[in-house]
Amino acid sequence: MWHLGCYNCRHVMLGVGHSAQYAPFLRRVNEAGDARMCVSILLGEPIVREIEACGNTVYALDGDIFRTTKLVDKTLIEKLSVQHTEATKPQSSPVARAATQAVLTPATSTSSMSPPQTSWAKITKSASPPPKLTMPLPPKQDKTKPASKTPPQPAWSPGPRGRDPPITVGVPAMEDIKRREDTDKLCNNHFLRGPCTRIGACTFNHTFKPSKEQLKALAMLARQNPCINGQDCDVNDCIYGHNCPNVTNGVCTRSHCRFKVDGHPPNTKFTNSKIHEN
Repeated sequence: MWHLGCYNCRHVMLGVGHSAQYAPFLRRVNEAGDARMCVSILLGEPIVREIEACGNTVYALDGDIFRTTKLVDKTLIEKLSVQHTEATKPQSSPVARAATQAVLTPATSTSSMSPPQTSWAKITKSASPPPKLTMPLPPKQDKTKPASKTPPQPAWSPGPRGRDPPITVGVPAMEDIKRREDTDKLCNNHFLRGPCTRIGACTFNHTFKPSKEQLKALAMLARQNPCINGQDCDVNDCIYGHNCPNVTNGVCTRSHCRFKVDGHPPNTKFTNSKIHEN
């Protein structure tokens, strides 16, 4: 009724054609002069006869503006309303949220904060002490009794000359010397204790300039050949072997070892099955 009395209101459209309970209201409105001409009914679902009997103009709009069936479950309307409210609710910005939080300043940060209820000092003070571990004491040794020591074993010696000093050489240098063939092989006498006295007749290489590692490899290979004088050799710079240099962990690793059995330490195991024929 207020809308009809408003100067700016020209027409009222009511979507009440589905319910007969609005019929008394329409009849009271229609009694007020020309109000019937200013109030129309929007047709959604089929209009009830009580509303149709009021005589107001009915407009049927095309499209899906109104439902064609009644809503029985009203909770659906409430859920849709809540979802719409949440979707349209303005979200506060991070700046606004930060403005509402308390800001600690150097003047207020320590005074406004209450001390914690517990602290590490309180916990450690009230905690029970750790259990003490007792370890059995080792038996006291009688210092007056001399400790038994294994007498040092004498190093093995193949004879009066003794063992040749060991030579350690890298694998690359050894492989380089082994790969040389025919006239490219290095002359042992020339490079190990040279110069070679038979350069004119010697068929080996005398012009190569070997490195220190290559000289070690050449000396190691020269020792694979047993000296003809064995332990009786009195040549200080003899380049040949006076004992087998291939024994490792009690095993002679050279399958074609040319040394005699007594040129190896006692109890040596051999990979050369014909070692006794040397």
